[in-house]
Amino acid sequence: MYKIIFIKTHNTIKLSLESTKKVIRQWCGQFAELIFYQEFQGSNTHVKSTHTLQKNQVRKLFLNITCLHQKLIYKYNIDSDLRKIKIPKNLINIVKSLLLQIRINSSHSEYSELKNYYIDEFLNYNMGIFDDTLDILVANKLIQAIYTDDGKLFFDKNTQPHNHIYFSQYKKLVDCSTDMTDFFLKNNIMEIKKDSNGQVFTLYTTI
Repeated sequence: MYKIIFIKTHNTIKLSLESTKKVIRQWCGQFAELIFYQEFQGSNTHVKSTHTLQKNQVRKLFLNITCLHQKLIYKYNIDSDLRKIKIPKNLINIVKSLLLQIRINSSHSEYSELKNYYIDEFLNYNMGIFDDTLDILVANKLIQAIYTDDGKLFFDKNTQPHNHIYFSQYKKLVDCSTDMTDFFLKNNIMEIKKDSNGQVFTLYTTI
């Protein structure tokens, strides 16, 4: 028998042997959440959910996860975009994993969140390699880096110039439409800062 646990607060799925409690596989980040909702749609949970699986169910789970992963790789143009750039062989899996995590995330990925995802996903992690991977993605314009005044670093899958709102109280960065930008400017609700790359204007809340 196997036990699978989904911890929503950490976006982590752990598959373990029920007899020994040894974790034999785990999935992290937004991908883990997508797996959970695909495989256990009838299970509503705010924090944690546990399911017991038979061996044949585990085999089916792995097959479904592999298919889901390939669909996402295709949907978000991961392989096609990475073929256009030169990547050191030892970084290919990490580059692919981080790029997919950023692109499937509905919000803007923050540096520490990505770091935690990387540490959970890769057992033999190296923070130098992690930073190098993000630099490669930014340098090749597959993502863009956005810095805030309070030292936070976010990554956006949309590399075209566009506006953002940074909610400093909640440490969240979100896209801002042209209409919303005009409204904030007209009513003097936000402070404005031009991003260091000279292309992106970021709106900061004064709350």
